[in-house]
Amino acid sequence: MVHLLLPDLPTEGFPYRVVMMRRRMPEVLASQRAMLARRGRPLAAVSDAQLAAVFQSQMDQVLAWLRARSAFAVEEVHYHELVADPAAHAARLNGFLGGALDENAMAAAVDPALYRQKVPA
Repeated sequence: MVHLLLPDLPTEGFPYRVVMMRRRMPEVLASQRAMLARRGRPLAAVSDAQLAAVFQSQMDQVLAWLRARSAFAVEEVHYHELVADPAAHAARLNGFLGGALDENAMAAAVDPALYRQKVPA
């Protein structure tokens, strides 16, 4: 689910566990530009710095909104760390999600070939 849609979820009567996948901002920007190019859409007329500021502000607002509501538990995962050590993250996420998941299958589902917009740390 796209982070901006999380506040549309009903907050009464449902407990939520949100795994927030985080990516380095230059990777997010490169991914957005690649997606727009594939779709034949014009690139944004704003600078990377402006776009990064908007994305960061949106993420900060959504995380603050989630943390202010008792119905939501949030676990943040940094994508580059997940790809580097899927087993450790599978164990951590399994604990967060209740402990009944197949950690080996979770770790095996991580495909480093899909990490296409890498940037140095």
